[in-house]
Amino acid sequence: MANKAGKHLSDKQKLKLYTELVESSDTATKIADTVGVNQTTALKARRDLMRMGLQAYVEAQKPQHSERHDSTFWRRRANALSKQLDELHSLVREVGALDGLRIREPEWMYAPSNSTSGSATLIVHNSDRHYGEHVEASEINGWNAYDVSICERRVRRFMDAACELGRRWTSDTKVDGVLYTMAGDEISGDIHDELRETNELTSLQQVEGAAALHVACLKQLVEEYGRVHVVCVPGNHGRTTKKPTAKRYGALSYDTMIGRLVAKELEEDERFSFDIADGPDIMTIIYGRNILTTHGDKIGTGGGKEFAGPVLPIIRGASQVRLQYSSVGTAPNLILMGHYHTSAAPPGILANGSVTGMSEFGFGIRGAYDTPKQWLAVLRSRWGLAERLDVQLEDPPQPDKPRVRAMTPTG
Repeated sequence: MANKAGKHLSDKQKLKLYTELVESSDTATKIADTVGVNQTTALKARRDLMRMGLQAYVEAQKPQHSERHDSTFWRRRANALSKQLDELHSLVREVGALDGLRIREPEWMYAPSNSTSGSATLIVHNSDRHYGEHVEASEINGWNAYDVSICERRVRRFMDAACELGRRWTSDTKVDGVLYTMAGDEISGDIHDELRETNELTSLQQVEGAAALHVACLKQLVEEYGRVHVVCVPGNHGRTTKKPTAKRYGALSYDTMIGRLVAKELEEDERFSFDIADGPDIMTIIYGRNILTTHGDKIGTGGGKEFAGPVLPIIRGASQVRLQYSSVGTAPNLILMGHYHTSAAPPGILANGSVTGMSEFGFGIRGAYDTPKQWLAVLRSRWGLAERLDVQLEDPPQPDKPRVRAMTPTG
């Protein structure tokens, strides 16, 4: 087994490496620095140990007699085993080829930093940008307008809010990094003929512009917070087929292409890690909690109208998703989604509004007006989902003042 970890290591280095991996609760990256080997070698050695089973870790850390009733020892043991279990889940996903593309392991998400105040991950939830769509204000009473420049302005406002509010919310703790979602409908696309005729850009131009905008956003966040893990799932507007498909869902999506272009641009920067789905969902484990990202068009429910609007379909669909994942023992603690262009936060759900805002379609089905919104939230290692805000990307329109005609006195 030792040869698998690296033939260039001396026997003394191999012994020290495996001892640290078994006895220490540090990440493989930190252990690599301690032992003086590269990260790849440490990761290979850790995987060799994990293939032997979790019992190898447990047997290596049997408590001494004096520790059997020590609460600190058992708390430390529980944290270490929780971290190791998260790593095993990640390995199973990787071996099972459940991920379309994965670049680097976000090990910092598995266990919080050693701090008396705990630590936190900032969630920057992006969806439904519809980059390239054109909304004509005159067709919807002047309530909204949308084009590429407006899209970019609204996204910049969201990123600025993420940097300012995120720091303000987490002033009492350490921020381990950012979970940045690319949750579908990155572009307007051409799934309907009227979109092809009215879009400001062609689909390929939309892909190029949307990818560049994400790169700019990620560079801003990583400079502020140090580490960013990106998850990308496809939506319905990014599909390249006329009708939705079940097979090759991600492979036939512009959204997936955008994610891969962004990953290719930033893959040399070790502060970033990427998880790009071939299917509709991605599960991310943060501090032992399951965070599911999905666009929302594949949650098993249709649209919603009348008095309840889309909120009831969001809740019903999330319940179906939880039931499905519970059947294999991985029920999500939090579902991040979009699609319905309705900002909502039922228990265990953050459903995004859109960057677009009111469009001719929404106006035509008599949908309620709402400002463009995207969710920003903090996930704390101790308390789970804590601070959150659906950030307004545009000030609401002010109604025109009633016109009063001056009366000319007669006489």
